[in-house]
Amino acid sequence: MRKLSYFIIYALSVATLLTGCGDIVPVWVGEIILEDHTLYYTDLPRELDMVLESEEALMDLRLELEVTYYAGMKRSQLPIFIAIEDGQNPAKIQSTKIKLKENGEWIGERHENEIDYILTHEAISSIKLKPGKYKMKIYANDEEAEKIVGVIKIIARMYQNSNSEDAA
Repeated sequence: MRKLSYFIIYALSVATLLTGCGDIVPVWVGEIILEDHTLYYTDLPRELDMVLESEEALMDLRLELEVTYYAGMKRSQLPIFIAIEDGQNPAKIQSTKIKLKENGEWIGERHENEIDYILTHEAISSIKLKPGKYKMKIYANDEEAEKIVGVIKIIARMYQNSNSEDAA
């Protein structure tokens, strides 16, 4: 009986994944787990290796960050600096501020441990990149503090933007 229950749960899970509900699939996903729960301002960038594959000569992408953070951190925003480089061309650089608190309340979904929160932020709405290998570097972007403590994990997802010509 137990095996039948597991099989039914497995079959339902696979069926749910296959239907997909029309979700958009990222073209690349990377994850950084910050063992020391710290983002640094100048030294020690958090790095991800990216491989982008496409038949298109130039990809129009957007970057979404899913951030897990400690609700006890003493800030209402997480200012970050993102550099995407391929080693041959000048780095593509973007800064963004991720809002962590609104009206005194933490933003995001409470993690199962009841201490951390998870939120999703669109860090770059449009960036043009050629298919190839890149390195994404993420820094704290706060000149007042050399580091930001309280960031547990960052999941970066690149999505293909839909072309306006395709939408017409």
